[in-house]
Amino acid sequence: MRFTYVVLACCGLVAPAAALAQGAAASGAGFTTLAPAGTAVEVVEESGAKDRGRLLRFDGDSLTIESDGRERTVNRRDVSRVYRRADSVMNGLFIGLGVGAGIGIPGAVSMDCGGILGPTRRCTGSERANMVVGLGGILGGLGMGIGVGLDALVSHRHLLYDGHNQKHGAIVTVFPKVMRSGTGLLVTTAW
Repeated sequence: MRFTYVVLACCGLVAPAAALAQGAAASGAGFTTLAPAGTAVEVVEESGAKDRGRLLRFDGDSLTIESDGRERTVNRRDVSRVYRRADSVMNGLFIGLGVGAGIGIPGAVSMDCGGILGPTRRCTGSERANMVVGLGGILGGLGMGIGVGLDALVSHRHLLYDGHNQKHGAIVTVFPKVMRSGTGLLVTTAW
């Protein structure tokens, strides 16, 4: 019974945070909490023109992106939407390879030789190496295909700013931060 209360309490704390995070994209409060500099974005202007590039800087009234080697500044009143472009399917490929090989290699190491028509026996070193390469390669390749397929199903655009939705309120934005020294979260808030 106590476990149920803990789960409900956690849900009660997480649900409002998720709602506030969703409000960040819908808010028309400006570009003050848009995204970290260097983020790959797509800017859709009121005229319908689209421009893709890296976010260089932004303030409450404008944003500047680098697109095709040139800087371009756009006023907030001219922006319809700003999307964050997600990664390619390559990370799904590498994650699938790692998971597949991570399952195949220990499985091959723990297997015995023989046993189909004769008794099982201990494998020699070369037989074990062949099984590791074979099973690790087969399951790694299968994992790559699954990883690419799953990554392709994920939407590769995330709405950061919607100029048509002028709701005001608390805005909480959370971005993953990966650095050589470690990983963390970048959390920004605005009212």
